[in-house]
Amino acid sequence: MNILSIEKDVKYNFKFKKQFQEILDVFARVLNYKTNLKVDVLITNNKGIKIISNDYRNIDKETDVLSFPFNFDNQTIETLGFNFLGEIILSYEKIQEQAKKFNHSIKREFCFLFAHGLVHLSGRDHKKNEKEEEDFNSIVNEIIEKVKIFRKN
Repeated sequence: MNILSIEKDVKYNFKFKKQFQEILDVFARVLNYKTNLKVDVLITNNKGIKIISNDYRNIDKETDVLSFPFNFDNQTIETLGFNFLGEIILSYEKIQEQAKKFNHSIKREFCFLFAHGLVHLSGRDHKKNEKEEEDFNSIVNEIIEKVKIFRKN
């Protein structure tokens, strides 16, 4: 069983834990993980994500999602019985802004960015070259389609 831990450092009524769990499970199947996964999620606001981005990436601006991978060795994974992929940080304020801007639902924007963050935790990047960006986006889109999260829902 994949483990999802969601924390909030703000007063925000997060409603999509069930969808996040489904996305994590589909992600594990799509990328053929053989062990259970664990992912931590922090829901914050623009101010919180800007501080974290500045502290850890030296980028002094808010963003929608940050991913911090954590890679265990195989012996540690066997001992624990799961693979801790890392932490994903989401700004609910930025997500609300983008949902409005792109004419998506809040649910779709949260779920899309969570899937996006998971693909980063798997070690993939979309900023290196066009081929990697295409592969990255293909994985995110496959996950989102399998959980039936469309632009308007």
